[in-house]
Amino acid sequence: MLLIYSIMKIKIQLFGPLTEICNGHQIETELVADTHTLLEVLKKRYPALKKSVFAIAVNNQLRKENTLLQEDDTVSLLPPFSGG
Repeated sequence: MLLIYSIMKIKIQLFGPLTEICNGHQIETELVADTHTLLEVLKKRYPALKKSVFAIAVNNQLRKENTLLQEDDTVSLLPPFSGG
C-alpha cells in the first residue's frame, strides 16, 4: 500500500527590509503550532531577523499575543512604518 503524506504549510508575507533578509516577498514553511514557534524557526533560518523589529499579523489581524496557527494561514511580518 502506498501512503502519500501532505505536508501542511503556512505562507509568510514579508515587507520592507525583511524582504532582503528572507530573499523575497513571500516564503512558505511547514506548519508549526503557534506564532512563537514560527518566530523561533524563522530566526534560526534567517539569523538577521533576530535584530529586526516587526509586528506579526495572522490572516490580516495584528497579533500581540502568541496565536495558534492552522493550515493555510497567512502570517505577515510587518516592519515599523509611518503614514502621512
